[in-house]
Amino acid sequence: MGRTLETDRLLLRPFRPEDRADCFAFLSDPETCHLDGGYEPFREMDRDYDALMEKLAGQEGRYMVEERASCRVVGTVHIFKDALRRVPAMEIGYVISPACRRRGYAAEAVERVIRYLFEETDTVLVTAGAAAGNAASLALLEKRSVPMELDIFGGFYAGEACSYMVFGQSNTEEDNRKEVVRVVKYDKSFNRLAAASITGGESFTIIPFDAGSLRMAESGGELTIHTARKRYTTEDGLNHQSQLTIILNTDTMKVKNTMPPKIWGRYSSNH
Repeated sequence: MGRTLETDRLLLRPFRPEDRADCFAFLSDPETCHLDGGYEPFREMDRDYDALMEKLAGQEGRYMVEERASCRVVGTVHIFKDALRRVPAMEIGYVISPACRRRGYAAEAVERVIRYLFEETDTVLVTAGAAAGNAASLALLEKRSVPMELDIFGGFYAGEACSYMVFGQSNTEEDNRKEVVRVVKYDKSFNRLAAASITGGESFTIIPFDAGSLRMAESGGELTIHTARKRYTTEDGLNHQSQLTIILNTDTMKVKNTMPPKIWGRYSSNH
């Protein structure tokens, strides 16, 4: 990280010493400081303020939001590792100067950073939070959030033209008609385009992604998904764990690797 990101109106770049005065516009605002974390606003650019500037300069995941038209800093975006997640995840926070709000700068900056994380790092999940009284930020997060379509998150893949997420749900009742895996296709702004569904009967699955990871690759109009699952009860009375491979046509979002159901399931090979 630490590279400069661009949008039509903004530059997202590392901190520079000359940003000191611009940052004071939002770090001295009581409402901004309250909603950003409940800290006391600065009353002057004193020794404590300079210490904070040094801290900002040393944060690799800190982006200063520069308005290209005026060359002034109008806010900041901070990304840092979300250690509570089992998958590679980053948390994002942001502040926009009071005088520059309601111009869409927060949405523009956040969307650009998220696109960078998904397309150029191994991040598969981005999280964020907002104070209960921060109506503008809550509305932004709701607009930019991708809903969990099923209970279990499987994985994310940034393809060349579109992005994909895989969700799943348990099927311990071994219901052949129950959906156990859903692959959702999005455009690069995360507008939902289409989805493919895999049922329990098609995959002999009771718990998708169990005891394994999920990886995806795209080539020649196909998306290949390789993961794990816990299977239907077999003749020995056990629920074995095995791999699960799904191949989709990315244009039609139809499953291509259909085979006669066997004890291993339709989308599996014996290993």
